[in-house]
Amino acid sequence: MNFMIFLIGGITLAGCSSLSSSSRKPASTPVTNPQNNPEQTPVNPTPEPSVNPIPVDPTPQPCTPATTKLPPTIKDFWEGRAVLGSKTLISFEGAPENTTMGLKTTARPTLIDGADGKIYAYLRLARSELVGKDPVFDMYLATSQDRGLKFEIQPDPVIKRDEVIKLSDQTVNLLQKYYQPGDITRIRDGGATDLQTAYDGDVIHLKDGYYMLFECGVLACTGGVSACLAFSQDGLSNWKTIGVPVCPMYRPDGCTPTSCSGAVPNFLQEENGKLSLQWANVDGDAKLTTHHQAPFGTNLAETITIDPRDGQLPQNSLVGEKGYAWDSKNFGSGDIVAEDGTYYLFYEGANNYGCLAAAPEVTSHWGIGMAKTSTPSDPASWTLSQRNPLIMSNSTNTCWMGYPSIMKIDGRYYLYYFDPFFEWSEAGTKTIYRQEMIWGQ
Repeated sequence: MNFMIFLIGGITLAGCSSLSSSSRKPASTPVTNPQNNPEQTPVNPTPEPSVNPIPVDPTPQPCTPATTKLPPTIKDFWEGRAVLGSKTLISFEGAPENTTMGLKTTARPTLIDGADGKIYAYLRLARSELVGKDPVFDMYLATSQDRGLKFEIQPDPVIKRDEVIKLSDQTVNLLQKYYQPGDITRIRDGGATDLQTAYDGDVIHLKDGYYMLFECGVLACTGGVSACLAFSQDGLSNWKTIGVPVCPMYRPDGCTPTSCSGAVPNFLQEENGKLSLQWANVDGDAKLTTHHQAPFGTNLAETITIDPRDGQLPQNSLVGEKGYAWDSKNFGSGDIVAEDGTYYLFYEGANNYGCLAAAPEVTSHWGIGMAKTSTPSDPASWTLSQRNPLIMSNSTNTCWMGYPSIMKIDGRYYLYYFDPFFEWSEAGTKTIYRQEMIWGQ
């Protein structure tokens, strides 16, 4: 039997060669000592003779190179081959002086790659003053230079309450059809109206710049909270609110301020470029939060719907042993990632349409799940995962977990989410975590 013998730095490799004869280094070329010795050990060009020398086969035999397993895909995770790894705390520092960072402030940072190599996170922060008993929010930008572990909050808001919004002619004409006597003053000359609060955004980078969907209060809309759209060329500065795609309008036989909302909106971009948005409708009358979807028109600044109950996604309606199924009463905020023609939605769910205070007769148990579709234009096509819930909160006394954001960093997927229960701090810097998708055992 013939073998090939190579003596490399004291290590004998037998049976194959990974180098062609023309690319092999000469035997006299120094190579690094494999024992981590900083000195270089030359290879002896003439092996010491042995009592019974072994014949050398001059024909190189192919080696099977060692391969490194690639990180799992979303499909691997959906089909159970991958799991969520350990929980890592994400730090947000540098809160501006005129804000308070607390339970309802650092929630839902939406993440995106910036043009300068940093990761951008857009998040809500509450102002120090209150309007009545309610906090007032602005949208801020935070940047990370360490690939999404530590973020520095910029000093000035990117979208500020009290901003004047210039509504499109289409929006003005649509809303005026539903105004009650006295409502006409909600829109001033030139289609101007006031932005009353801004929070819970989702950002996408298109050819002409960055767009942000965010939950908002708009004077022109007479129903519940709305979904607003803003634009910036570089994603860093000069953000301007350009439209209200979901603007709930009160009607005696339809929406009321307590039954309709365009809450926690997120983008859906198809591979063919078609752009839609999703949102949550919080119906306090029915005690139910549902997830909805509608396509943008050619003009992104135009209003898509005044009735946010349209375009509902399928929702779990099963009744569990302890009351409602984990997400049967709340299909809330979400984030979408596309992979090989399949679209995956990570979303928050609960057995209560709001926090515990909203429906105290039902414990508020929150978690995160996922759904998928291959025909994203059809809201009814989304299928809920059999793995749901992916994560559940350890507490049932309020809405401790939610606002998922899926981010691919250096080829690896990370699920970011809000969960302040274990390391709650008044400074609000211990509310966001991430878990990497890793191969299961």
